[in-house]
Amino acid sequence: MSSISTLLLVGFLDPFFCEVVRKLKERNQKLVVLSDKESLPIFSTMPGLELIQYDYLYRLETVGKAFPLSDKAILDSSEYLYFSECKSGFLRILDRIFLVPKTNLYNDNYFRELLAYWIGYLRNREDINKIIFHCVPHFPAEFVLFYAAKFLGRETIILRRTSITDYMVLDHDFRPNYSSLLDLSSTGVSSDDDLLFISSEKESYATTYSKAMVGRRFALQGENPFKAKYYSLNSPFELFKAILSTIKQPLKVVKYWISPDNLYFQHSSLRMLLFRVRRSVRRIRALQWLFLNTNPVDFSESFIYYALHYRPERTTIPEASEYYDQASALKLLSSALLETSIKIVIKEHPRQLDDFLYPDLRRMNFPEVELYKELSTLPNVTIAPLSTSSNELIDKCICTASCTGTTVWEGLQTSKPGITFGPTWHSSCISTPIVQSKSGIQKAIHRLTLKSPESVFNDRSDFLKTLSNYSFISSFSFLAAQASSYSFDFLTTNLAVAIINCRENHNNFLANQIEQ
Repeated sequence: MSSISTLLLVGFLDPFFCEVVRKLKERNQKLVVLSDKESLPIFSTMPGLELIQYDYLYRLETVGKAFPLSDKAILDSSEYLYFSECKSGFLRILDRIFLVPKTNLYNDNYFRELLAYWIGYLRNREDINKIIFHCVPHFPAEFVLFYAAKFLGRETIILRRTSITDYMVLDHDFRPNYSSLLDLSSTGVSSDDDLLFISSEKESYATTYSKAMVGRRFALQGENPFKAKYYSLNSPFELFKAILSTIKQPLKVVKYWISPDNLYFQHSSLRMLLFRVRRSVRRIRALQWLFLNTNPVDFSESFIYYALHYRPERTTIPEASEYYDQASALKLLSSALLETSIKIVIKEHPRQLDDFLYPDLRRMNFPEVELYKELSTLPNVTIAPLSTSSNELIDKCICTASCTGTTVWEGLQTSKPGITFGPTWHSSCISTPIVQSKSGIQKAIHRLTLKSPESVFNDRSDFLKTLSNYSFISSFSFLAAQASSYSFDFLTTNLAVAIINCRENHNNFLANQIEQ
């Protein structure tokens, strides 16, 4: 390994992270940065910055333009076999960028092209000994890069936001049995133990932002989402009117999402508009199904509350690993509870059917009604109406559950235990373990439901005391930094210091308390 140390920065494209890059350069760090069209003007002002054009990595046809041809490695069968897990996750991720599915041959060649170039590039750059991801890798190019780095023994650092505003952690990995947070107690980063405890009691910025987006959409559209009339779209005329109302948006939003220059989709304007209409029909049908097939929750029963994840998001692909479809997790949970009187109450994510302000057309590859129908066949499962209060569900449940979502932390804030199917930043808390099997679920639920609220509160307090050594004050986006009580300069500087000083400074603080 070369004695020269170079950092490869992945996903540092948001204005907040662009400023972190500047802070790292000011501290004489040698950097390679994945850059796109929007961040290129900023990075071009920083002398000595080496760039890889990220835009080229979204298509098989252009991957080779991002690297010199000499970087392309030739792999043997044993090496391809090593990356079988990577390929499985890679194929799931493609739904995030391809509205129209590609052929199996195209997907396989796309995977092999990315893999060959990343392996060859890293082999030719022995000076790159640490690769920093701004979040869990969840796009094809960065996902393959992560596995290539592990294969070649390069250190990987993943910035992970917590559900505590202004507090971040650093992780080595995102996979069950591998995730471990870095000990930052002697790195010189700024943290505030008192503020950590105070902030942990409050709603996080990310949750507040998500709720605001849902509320803003209903306010602008002037619709009551829980009116029966809105869902009763049985006549073609009513359906047509609903489609027209749902595709009316601010011009700049429409222009962005039907633009042929859109980085992810790259379709003609007409085709993008047709996608939008199709998505509107599907969204309305999903709302209609929920209205016609859900009943008020019986709060007199003992139940576990499972809040569905927004789809697509990295909290399921790839963070939930083999439970990425959520149905697998809920079937396992249902099976584990069949011999008990405990029910499972499911509620849809509030933003899944909210396409007004930010019409994310990737949701077309994650059909809602099909999932609802599959879950409704489970004998001990109830799907709650959208109008059901999430706070009331948390308050009345005996336990929360999620793949990796924030609901479990929100429950912990009110002294409710919870289980997750994948590792999270709070999985080391005794009251929020990871479960990976039927017997693990049964043991966890039995143990957790015997806990008093005081015991859960104490577990949370003990966890926060330990977390203070592994967390630091910073941000995960420009908007979050703007909303922070800390200065932009402080937040970016603190993250830069954490990145520079965190090497080989971890004590295996496992995000992996798995119930076996």
